[in-house]
Amino acid sequence: MTLRRIYRLLVSALSLSVLVITVATVHVFAQDTLPASKKKPTRSEILRMSIESLRDLSLEELTGLASIVGVSSVEELFDLLVTTASKAEEKIIDAPGVVSVLTAREIRVFGAQTLKDALNYMTGAAVLVNFSNRNGVSIRGDQQGTLYNNHVLIMIDGRPVRESLYGGAYSAVLATFPLTGVERIELIRGPGSVLYGTGAYSGVINIIMKKATKSALNLSGNGGSFGTAAAALDGGFSAGDVHISASAQYLNQSDWQQTLQTETTRNDTTITYRQNGIGANVGLQYNPSAANSLTANLTWMRYNPDTYGGEIRLPLAVLLETYLNADIGYSHQITEFWKTTLNLTATFYENIDGKTPPPPNPSMPPPPTDPSRQSRDYVIELTNYVKPLRGLNVIFGGLANIQNGWIKQQRPMNVTFASVPYYERTWWSAYAQVDYTPIEQLKFIAGAQANSFDPGKPISVVPRLGALWNITDDFTLKLLYGQAFRAPRATESDVVVEPNTPGLQGSRELRPEYVSTFDAELLYKHDNFQASLVYFKSDQHDIITGGQRTMGMSPKFINADSYRSEGVEFETKYVPIEPLYFTGSLSYQTNVFRNTIVDGSPVPNWIARLGAGYTNADAGLSIGVMNIFYSKLDNTAPGQMTRFVNPRTEAYNLLSINVNWDMTEAFDWNIGGAHIILTARTENLLDASAWQLEWVRRNINSLPAAPGRGFFGGLTVRF
Repeated sequence: MTLRRIYRLLVSALSLSVLVITVATVHVFAQDTLPASKKKPTRSEILRMSIESLRDLSLEELTGLASIVGVSSVEELFDLLVTTASKAEEKIIDAPGVVSVLTAREIRVFGAQTLKDALNYMTGAAVLVNFSNRNGVSIRGDQQGTLYNNHVLIMIDGRPVRESLYGGAYSAVLATFPLTGVERIELIRGPGSVLYGTGAYSGVINIIMKKATKSALNLSGNGGSFGTAAAALDGGFSAGDVHISASAQYLNQSDWQQTLQTETTRNDTTITYRQNGIGANVGLQYNPSAANSLTANLTWMRYNPDTYGGEIRLPLAVLLETYLNADIGYSHQITEFWKTTLNLTATFYENIDGKTPPPPNPSMPPPPTDPSRQSRDYVIELTNYVKPLRGLNVIFGGLANIQNGWIKQQRPMNVTFASVPYYERTWWSAYAQVDYTPIEQLKFIAGAQANSFDPGKPISVVPRLGALWNITDDFTLKLLYGQAFRAPRATESDVVVEPNTPGLQGSRELRPEYVSTFDAELLYKHDNFQASLVYFKSDQHDIITGGQRTMGMSPKFINADSYRSEGVEFETKYVPIEPLYFTGSLSYQTNVFRNTIVDGSPVPNWIARLGAGYTNADAGLSIGVMNIFYSKLDNTAPGQMTRFVNPRTEAYNLLSINVNWDMTEAFDWNIGGAHIILTARTENLLDASAWQLEWVRRNINSLPAAPGRGFFGGLTVRF
């Protein structure tokens, strides 16, 4: 089936849905005998109200609008605002980007346990595994033979979680981030470098944390199949102008047994995969609504997994990864039309061997156990928000990114085989974005970021252009073009490989990778139904890869590869009646790597998601059902000596059911204001065999993407 035919089918399906809902709406309005001037505003009209207009309304008026929109609270009404696309609050329909949002309510109803689970619910995202990493994420199928997620930027409340050593070692973040403290997750599909710099390449994931408005505390624990035990807490304290929120999460899985072959085995072997980790977040707001306000955020995560398929049988294959991300921000309203913010963000990262092999004989000392892979990254950023004229918004700013780190890596026999000598460097960036609304129905966007990575090299510039057209009250069209870049990480530019050992030598001559993306999105919103249809086309060049070995020398990293992709994405949410909620998406992408390899990405062409939720507040009951479909992958591995020893990568469905039952509401208990909630969850209900390509080294053909059917139960207490 050609891409053009798929596009026409999706357009036809969307048009038919719109036609049916429009006819139904016209019929309902025809039955209404009230004068037009006394009608309540529709959901579409509310969604198009300005932020200033909403903030001027009373609590009673806001609550009434929330009920019309179909959300359960005033807070959820404002959750319809997003901040990632422009670094400022705006409606999704006004945002100059292709945006998806997953709310705390959806996370709770569908039962996501980790950030990786939550992203697997979101349009355009795919979760991946490889020989040494069981937690990866790709946006729109973009993943070319690297262990790390360096084409995706993860942020916490708009501040980057970025380490310079690997450029995207997010395994700990995806596994241990405290999900109970999350208010919503915003996913931007497409370039984001104009405002966020390196790594905001194929997508940006912004985790928005809950802000304390009153004192509260929630405690939960659950366990079940595969030796799983988890615990979490979140809460807040509010007194006057001080608001503190906190959340933490613990995960342990000790008994997922899988029969397979790894790179170091030649027969089927039953291996027990283990992982454990902990994450915590603390946030502070001081005078959040005043002209001068202060914010602080601290996140710490530690993750200790078995690696996935490379040297799984060696003790050295257990890793310990630690993240510390901290941000302090100060905001000052200079005039009515000009606000400035100053942020200092620090990210500390280390990755050490969780176990070391015993010394070969008593006379030799054991290998060192001190941290051997570390980076320290600091970002100082000043951002200005100016509204010089009605309908004109200007954002401009600059930053300094100060980086240092090193690698001293060990193998058995205490032999150093690769290292990154201590490096210290500073990158400079300046950016600006302007959006102008000449008439209510039309909005134009233009922006650019300039970057200096090396004083001896030319300044790099990436632009952004766009237009938004509100065709009718219900339809909006977005046409967007943007470029993004990914600067070389230290393990590409500075790595040193010992003689006669495998590996790629670093090169200071590397240039950034670049991508150009065009997006066309048609959005439809009416009452309790919304849908979007997206076509995208991306062209990447100067991708960093390994060169050829010459004259007995180790090959170097070079800029040589290219990657083109295009696809369509359909996303919808529908609330037919208040207790029921439906969400779904369908993504298709096709790609060409190195101008010859068609669909060489480890991400399947088709990914579909379908979820249904039921909530009965009086009974204290919520039920969520979610199915995630990954289509079959091409099992060939061009140019590789792959051993086809594990199951082929066939299509699979991961079906889950999650139930939350608030017994306090159901039986009208009065326990000093506390709520006792029972939870039950089934994952992979169909017991699907889920295998993905081992797409980094490809010494073996596949690895397990998920365990079999699992049952879990737990208890939550809310104060």
